[in-house]
Amino acid sequence: MKIIQNNIDHLEQSSFDQASKVWSGYDIVVRMKEYGIGPQHKDELLKCFSAVCEDATERSVQNVRGQTVKLSSASGSTLERMFNIMDFMYRKDLKYLEDYRVAILKSTTYVSDNNTDGSWISSRNRRGGMRPVPKYVITLHFWCMNPGVVSTYNIWSFTQF
Repeated sequence: MKIIQNNIDHLEQSSFDQASKVWSGYDIVVRMKEYGIGPQHKDELLKCFSAVCEDATERSVQNVRGQTVKLSSASGSTLERMFNIMDFMYRKDLKYLEDYRVAILKSTTYVSDNNTDGSWISSRNRRGGMRPVPKYVITLHFWCMNPGVVSTYNIWSFTQF
């Protein structure tokens, strides 16, 4: 989230409804180091990830409001994908790092004031005066440009400690 927050104002407009910023593997590692998730932190981060996943399956915890909370399967899946990516990027002393690109994409879609199903586009609704409202979707992408990087390894091996 910090990578997105710190770079969202520096995106380059690539089309009418899309802006982006793309970094090479080495450029993104510099940024990841700033947030404590660089290559030197990989082993510690993997231990933390393993502990979080173990705790999530064994028990739930109380938050500050006294509510019982548990890591959702969607959050666990997102964390797992992120650690898979880091594992491949940082593997073998960064051998595959230049095979990666990282991008922030900001897309704009338009929805009506009164509904979000896109029906404002119809001529009947246009005459009714409904105005489209921009909705921004911001995504962070990790692209592996070399399929050989992943195909030579067992994707799940890093979770087995």
